[in-house]
Amino acid sequence: AGVTDLSKIIINVHQYLDSDYSGTHDQCVTNLNSTGADGYNLDAFYDYLQRNQLKAMVTEFGAGQDQESCREAMNKFLTYLQD
Repeated sequence: AGVTDLSKIIINVHQYLDSDYSGTHDQCVTNLNSTGADGYNLDAFYDYLQRNQLKAMVTEFGAGQDQESCREAMNKFLTYLQD
């Protein structure tokens, strides 16, 4: 697209805390350190951004209705973002 200065680009990130990251399930996955095809890969994504001098902003996130698993997952996710 002719963009040569990636420092001016911000990647728009959506993150849902259920098993397939769609935001359509009541239960949430609470192991946010998981990796691989079925993992959250938060650290891997952060490392990718750092290696490539890219920026990202979480503009949308959500959890399901199961209070126990989703409260835990949401607290962990918000703490991750804060850190």
